[in-house]
Amino acid sequence: MRKSILVVEDDRTIRKLISGFLDKINKFNVVGEAIDGQDGVEMAVRLKPDAVILDLVMPRMNGSVAAARIKEILPQAVILVFSCHDQSIRKYVDGNIDAIVSKSEGLEKLATELNRVLSK
Repeated sequence: MRKSILVVEDDRTIRKLISGFLDKINKFNVVGEAIDGQDGVEMAVRLKPDAVILDLVMPRMNGSVAAARIKEILPQAVILVFSCHDQSIRKYVDGNIDAIVSKSEGLEKLATELNRVLSK
């Protein structure tokens, strides 16, 4: 069964790249795309995805705040941050984040980490 994914990214090009890439993998089904953290929280409430991929730096609501709100509503949802920041950012985010992948590591690494955290 394919896992439902919500992509939350303010950059349209990156958002479409993530969604298109993941949709081609039989394990994932991108059920929604949000343009910022606030939109992401609202969509997560409606869609109840298995996982949420978020950027950290976004307008209206950053990824860290959005992750906390999503976890309050959907504690079973996996939260994966896909950000320009490297792994050292981990110390600045709270326990609501299940994994962090740097955008410089690419989409293959994102899919690998997403699969890993969804398999727990």
